[in-house]
Amino acid sequence: MITSYILLFASVVCLGFCALDDQLLTEEGSGFEPPPIVNITVELVSNRSFDPEKNASNLKIVKDAVDDYSKKENIRYPSDNIKQSIIDHGGKFAVLFEIRDDARCDEVRRFVKGAKKHSNELSYAVLKCDGEKTQIL
Repeated sequence: MITSYILLFASVVCLGFCALDDQLLTEEGSGFEPPPIVNITVELVSNRSFDPEKNASNLKIVKDAVDDYSKKENIRYPSDNIKQSIIDHGGKFAVLFEIRDDARCDEVRRFVKGAKKHSNELSYAVLKCDGEKTQIL
């Protein structure tokens, strides 16, 4: 009985130390630091009132405005890396874009400002970048 406890304890101790040795082979233990992923969120707030029954058509209007601006300016944005959610922003229809990519905040800011000016459908935008103050554009 005591022998089985000793074997169990030895196994647990070995697993702990073995895991420490294995950690040296991971990115964390190698000294390699991957580039930080900047989290950027943009809320594009439309002029339209939030109405759940019109979410699909309102989403199309906002997405078309962004797509039209990107085509006009010949700017390609990686829509695969952007999560989109419909939100109610103070009673107005809005789309929240969550960007997890190597995008830079200043580039996103320029794009959002241009898209907002380009479309009469977009009232304003709320831009949040990691490490920076929230901006109303």
